[in-house]
Amino acid sequence: MAKVLGWFIAAGLVVCATAPGGAAVAASAAPVSTIPVGQFPFHIAASSDGSEMYVANQNDGTVSVIDVATKTVERTITGMGNPVDLAIASDGTLYATQRDAPAVTVVASDSTEATGTLSIGAEATAIGLAPGDANLWVALPTEVVAVDVTSGAVVDTYPGFQNPTDIVVGAGGDVYVTTSTGNTVATISAGAVTQSQQLTTLQNGLTVAGDTAWVSAGPQGGSGTITQVNLSDGSIGWTAAVGELPAAAAADANGNLYVPSVYSGEVTVVAPDGSVVDQIDVGADSGPISVAVSATSVFVVLSASNEVAVFAQHSNGVSDPLTSAPVLAHPVTPAGNYTEDGTPGVNTAMSPELQTKLQERIDAFQAQYNVVGLSAVVITRDPANGEPVTTHFSAGSPKAGSTEKVNPSTQYEIASQTKVYTSDLLAYLVADGRVSLDDTVQTYAPAGIVVPKWTNPDGTDTEITLRDLATHQAGLPDSPQNYYYGCDGHPNCTNPLPYYTQDLLWQNLAAYPLLWKPGTNWLYSNFGFGLLGTILADVIDPTATLTDPPKYEPALRGAFLDDLGMSSTTLGTGPHMATPYLTDTDHTANTETYYWFDTNALAGMGGLVSDANDMAVWDKAHLGDIPKDAPLGVTSMADTLAPQSTITTMCAEPDPSTCTPTENFQMGLGWQLYPASTGMGVAWAFKNGGTTGFSSDTVLARDQGLAATAMWNQGRPLNQNIELAPALLSLIVHFKAEEHRLAATGADAASLLLPAIGAAAWIAGGAAVILIRRRRPSMPDLR
Repeated sequence: MAKVLGWFIAAGLVVCATAPGGAAVAASAAPVSTIPVGQFPFHIAASSDGSEMYVANQNDGTVSVIDVATKTVERTITGMGNPVDLAIASDGTLYATQRDAPAVTVVASDSTEATGTLSIGAEATAIGLAPGDANLWVALPTEVVAVDVTSGAVVDTYPGFQNPTDIVVGAGGDVYVTTSTGNTVATISAGAVTQSQQLTTLQNGLTVAGDTAWVSAGPQGGSGTITQVNLSDGSIGWTAAVGELPAAAAADANGNLYVPSVYSGEVTVVAPDGSVVDQIDVGADSGPISVAVSATSVFVVLSASNEVAVFAQHSNGVSDPLTSAPVLAHPVTPAGNYTEDGTPGVNTAMSPELQTKLQERIDAFQAQYNVVGLSAVVITRDPANGEPVTTHFSAGSPKAGSTEKVNPSTQYEIASQTKVYTSDLLAYLVADGRVSLDDTVQTYAPAGIVVPKWTNPDGTDTEITLRDLATHQAGLPDSPQNYYYGCDGHPNCTNPLPYYTQDLLWQNLAAYPLLWKPGTNWLYSNFGFGLLGTILADVIDPTATLTDPPKYEPALRGAFLDDLGMSSTTLGTGPHMATPYLTDTDHTANTETYYWFDTNALAGMGGLVSDANDMAVWDKAHLGDIPKDAPLGVTSMADTLAPQSTITTMCAEPDPSTCTPTENFQMGLGWQLYPASTGMGVAWAFKNGGTTGFSSDTVLARDQGLAATAMWNQGRPLNQNIELAPALLSLIVHFKAEEHRLAATGADAASLLLPAIGAAAWIAGGAAVILIRRRRPSMPDLR
């Protein structure tokens, strides 16, 4: 942050005036919301994953941490002295410079108070972290130094910088510095310092992306500018007029720049070609002084009003995959949902009253089952235009006894919901013409492997197809019979999943006959989906040997995860994992247990972890809330909801004697599909998941554009059908503003916990079997 701005701000008081010059664009009336923070906020910085914004509050010695998804302050860090500039490491460690103090304050990840200091010998004006977070680059009054963050020692010094105003460390490790007297952008690279061509005086802030820099410049009482600099040769590009006393800009993914001007009360939006395309009015006397961007929003520090303003990014004609017009049209109904004659209909809208009821249901669920931490997200429709509305909910903490609160970035094992991700991959490859649902598994078997067939009475054979695997109708057991062979050669192994190879998978498939004719009886099969995930990953990028793990996650990333920006969805664990807990049958005690690490040949059945932010994006993709020009891997995700098979016989065990007739049950690809007559009031799709220490569930009402996902860090006890997402969807669908009573049943929507309604016939015939996978003798509890 440019300290020069502080010269025009006395004791934290900004006196704003109308700028005498600036960009010739009328101020936009774009919707702006505000978030209260601490006293005299001065600088904002985004976390490495973009899920949080950190705001340095100079006058009360705090840093406010804003959750990007909910746009609320999720925690406040105290003991910060007078923080000015901020830098955040990839592990969440926070570094803050101090006004009038020769030190950098250090805060460990997720801490709520300062945990250390680095002595730097003089008051710093700006800081930046080197790639890998090993060194902190610090701009001092007459020099720039690199400080080892572990030892605190100065490991490199570059003299000759007079009054540095800003410092940025590029992705390649080069360091860029502006000063209030040098009128250039200095580059420190490989031990040498080079200078750009001359710029306007009084440089206030610096922004860098790739080999391009943008310098904000201009004093109080005069017109401000932002100038483009080519860092490869130091040449000057375009210059755009902005407001009075501009601070450093922030750049979004489309190349738009957002320039806050302290004395103009506006944020100027500059397009990649240097044209001014908008000016956002954030308040004439608000003192906008620092800016940062998330994936879709702009966050601006208002130093005079002790707030952070938030508004949507400028589109520049580029579609936002999360907010653009959906491919599918969903009905629009008013909040509270009434038909013209005043009778209740199907509600699709969120309202404050409904939001309160949903949180009450979530809080009751947490208390009833003694859940440590829980995240939920629901998708409803804007009654004005049918656009998706995302609402996040949470309860508890990611770890028992912690003061930290669950937030939309908290990660959970989603277990068998991974099966739908595998189905998404299948739908993509079918749409791309690379596989067919009716391809036989034998087509993809390694050399020497003979996949079993079912011999019919007329002597013909029926083979397993990819469709059979994706609908649990392949005639395979729940788990492979050689499941624990993965532990061979691994002493004290209790979890064979990381070691269960493709070789073991195919050997087991070839060694045992089918239970029954493929395409007939339904038996939930983790084995089948593990096999399907491995086949599809190998279609995209085969491994060198059968002992190598299949490239399952890279296949998902290339198909749709990266295009949707789902960076928190991964195999194994992630940086923001909740702690897993196993509970007893009456939920009185939670015991910390192990992470699943389903990262090898069975990954496609249950290996993924995710968070509420990513699951909201995933839900919306299945609802069709994507751009019309979205890539094939994204557009084909909704294909998984098309019915593939009507299930008439459901089996509880790999034994024909356990098979019973069923009705009102179809399979999509991975999704379980139910009609409106089963008690929900709308047709709906369902999938849940569970490991030893985590549970999750998702429901979609595609025709109405509704979705709900819940995740919590407690495994379901054996044979307990505990679900939350169906209850949340039912609350939304049946919501009536005055009474919250369900039509026809009279039940209180907030107390309806599907599937615990049993007699309400939402699934006829053996409903419990499809919702929770019984523990098999040969396999731990993975649902």
